[in-house]
Amino acid sequence: MSENPAPSGTEEQPAEASPPVLSNRRKLLYSLFMFLGLALLTEGILRLADPEIFRFVLAARRLHRYTEWSRIDLRPNQSEHFYLTRDDGSPVLDFRLSTDAQACRSPRPQQAQPALRPDGSRRITVHCVGDSMTMGWGVEDGESYPEQLAGMLGEDYRVVNLGVDGIGLIAAWHRCMVMAEEHPPDYVLYQFISNDWLEDEQTLKVQSRGSLSHAWWKGLDAVRRHSYLFNIPFVLKWAVHFKARLNQPAAEEPDPATVPHSLEDYLALAAELPLPDNATTQALAEVQRHCQNQGVPLAVVLTQRNEESYAMARFCQENGIQVLAMPFGPSLRIPNDDHLTVEGNRRLAAQLQAALFSKP
Repeated sequence: MSENPAPSGTEEQPAEASPPVLSNRRKLLYSLFMFLGLALLTEGILRLADPEIFRFVLAARRLHRYTEWSRIDLRPNQSEHFYLTRDDGSPVLDFRLSTDAQACRSPRPQQAQPALRPDGSRRITVHCVGDSMTMGWGVEDGESYPEQLAGMLGEDYRVVNLGVDGIGLIAAWHRCMVMAEEHPPDYVLYQFISNDWLEDEQTLKVQSRGSLSHAWWKGLDAVRRHSYLFNIPFVLKWAVHFKARLNQPAAEEPDPATVPHSLEDYLALAAELPLPDNATTQALAEVQRHCQNQGVPLAVVLTQRNEESYAMARFCQENGIQVLAMPFGPSLRIPNDDHLTVEGNRRLAAQLQAALFSKP
């Protein structure tokens, strides 16, 4: 039986055309262009606003670099001004940090103290090893304790500032060995800071990374030196954690009768603590063996009052390592920053000069 024909006078309506469908490839390209455009817009806005904290972190990125043997190191022949204020507008940090051709902090990169005296004899070389305390974070070029010690010791000595902020003993000793190829030390001074325990664990993790991972971190490090946008994670961390600490009231000076002032005081407080066994103490044992084999005196300098420093004093004494306890209170530290002031660095240099270099 045939179907009924369509009613006369009517026509079949054509089907509506479906909208064009973007391929997955085009969707990906459009998304990529939108992301890049948003990133460039954000970078431009940040550049125009130019917030103080972004200028601060960009200066730090330009001064530092990533390496396979440490998550952080200084770059050679750099000079950056670090400026940071509190909420009330008062400066908490205002200093210039310069490096020489060997990536060591130096106030006069073109006039670094040569290894030889004018008569051709070799100067006595002192290697100052450590982190930001040794480098002199927060004070001007020429005001760190190694540089002030150099002025106190005079022309017969060459003091090398091997300090790097955020570096532990393992990476610091690597820098010392590299420098020793050209300027072997006659003395090694290691300023221990409680952060070293964590930083040495981080160094071991960095050294265990594969080549592709190192390439990624080097690439990210290069981008961070030129981009405000890629430094947003650090800025957020600063806003949540560091900024609040910097704006706290300055700490009061503790009662002198309640704090240790000598090695005996440190050891008495360390008596109940377990003997430390970690990446830092293991590295220090290796440093001691190397120095003994080379006939180079090694001294560990303690400037903090905390359990890590007390335990380190005990470790050094039980392993025959010379240790110097030279703690400083808040009046000689940058408020809410813990690093030594200019006067704190001067006093540390003077105490080291008296303790180690005054004898015939």
